Amino acid sequence: MNEPTPNSWPRRITIVQVFETTAEVHETLADALRFPAYYGKNLDALWDCATCDIDRPTHLTWRNFAATQKNLGPKVDAIRQVLEEAAAENSNLDFWVED
Repeated sequence: MNEPTPNSWPRRITIVQVFETTAEVHETLADALRFPAYYGKNLDALWDCATCDIDRPTHLTWRNFAATQKNLGPKVDAIRQVLEEAAAENSNLDFWVED
């Protein structure tokens, strides 16, 4: 029987910060999800990295989303939509929002 290795264990990431700018959101996602240095910090780059560069099981939970939504409105809704669609595309990514 093969023993699981640390790289095969799911990463569990919880974001609790209330963001004031989309730049903060992208920077936090890049750090948390270990995106490559070339991550462009925009919606297209988020899609590309979330669907192609997450290569091990990752459970991402975003808490306090409603507070960030009050600050950023449709801009953060678009980020959420990209993450939800990326999770549907990439079996290594689970994405949950908690208000």
